[in-house]
Amino acid sequence: MNQKIFRLVCSAVALMGTSAFAQSKGNTNAQKPCPSNMQMDEGLSNQYSPAFNAPAAIGVDNGWDVFISGSFIYWNVGQQYMEVGRTAQYAGQAAGVASTPVPSISATLADPGTNYEPGFKVAAGIDLNYDGWTSQAEYTWLHQTTTSTFGSVPSSLTIGQTIYIPNDWFNTLSVTTRAQATQMTTSWTMNLDLVDWTGSRPFFQGRQVSLTPFGGLRGLWIRQKYNITATNVLNTGFAAATSNNRSQSWSVGPVAGMEGHWMVGYGFRVEGESALSVLYTRFVKIEHSENDQQTLTAAVGIPGNRNSYGCLRPTLDMGLGFGWGMYFMDRSYHIDLAARYDFMLLWDQNVMRQLTSALANNNVGYVDPSGDLYLHGLTFKARFDF
Repeated sequence: MNQKIFRLVCSAVALMGTSAFAQSKGNTNAQKPCPSNMQMDEGLSNQYSPAFNAPAAIGVDNGWDVFISGSFIYWNVGQQYMEVGRTAQYAGQAAGVASTPVPSISATLADPGTNYEPGFKVAAGIDLNYDGWTSQAEYTWLHQTTTSTFGSVPSSLTIGQTIYIPNDWFNTLSVTTRAQATQMTTSWTMNLDLVDWTGSRPFFQGRQVSLTPFGGLRGLWIRQKYNITATNVLNTGFAAATSNNRSQSWSVGPVAGMEGHWMVGYGFRVEGESALSVLYTRFVKIEHSENDQQTLTAAVGIPGNRNSYGCLRPTLDMGLGFGWGMYFMDRSYHIDLAARYDFMLLWDQNVMRQLTSALANNNVGYVDPSGDLYLHGLTFKARFDF
């Protein structure tokens, strides 16, 4: 009896030792514990192993893990509330009597057109070699001047001829004077400089899809000039009158967004990007003045300005396009090319119109709001990793 008990105890010890050895040495599928910084339900922790999205950053072998990129941009630049007047019909004028323009059956606003203008972007970045994180700094330059002309300077006026009634970009030629011009010209200069410093962790969401969430800081500088000339101004004695307007601002704040790639094969992909920022904006200069070439006695426009002030201004970026990339020289280098159509919206940037409207209307009644600045166009980008 004692011998049977002894054999039973030895068998149990041997079984327990074999099981322990198998768990510690032979069972390669044994579940690993969760990292200490993760929280997981106790019931689920016995069924699922923790997982992380695989990094999708470009990585070269035996390199510095840095990249540089350059982009040629060809963007259209426009802004709200830039119209300078509306059409009417000349009704004639007796000596010493102000003419009353005949309203057109369908008036047309003198709204300056927009043009596609060239610019560029340059960027540099680095793979931080920490959990797939990368960081980059990018600078965008876009400076443009757009001119428009409405009407002409005729040798003589005829009844029914199309003329223009300037709006509240002018104080002297406000609508209460019934001022009329045969020609109006505009010159708009908008200089934009933008710097983004961001960090990101590209990762695979599927076998053919990668996502790159990013966030960081944005700095923005905008300088605008808008000069408007009304020629052959009737009823006021002016040969011409010019409205000169200027604004300057700087902005800084957080930016965050997401870029997505869908790989379609042979190195080609479809890509999209969106980003949003909220920037503290400081308008340091907002000015208006008028230069009137006077032939008869008449009032001269009142110059004005607005004191420097701070506010919050959001911006929105979106883009959609395609790209292609490949490694070469045994993965020592990587080149990437992309073409995309981008959109950018900057809220409430036309503070020049808001100022002139307030001056023309003595800051009572209706005052034009500050309009949005919007840009869109093609971006061609080349990137080199080494």
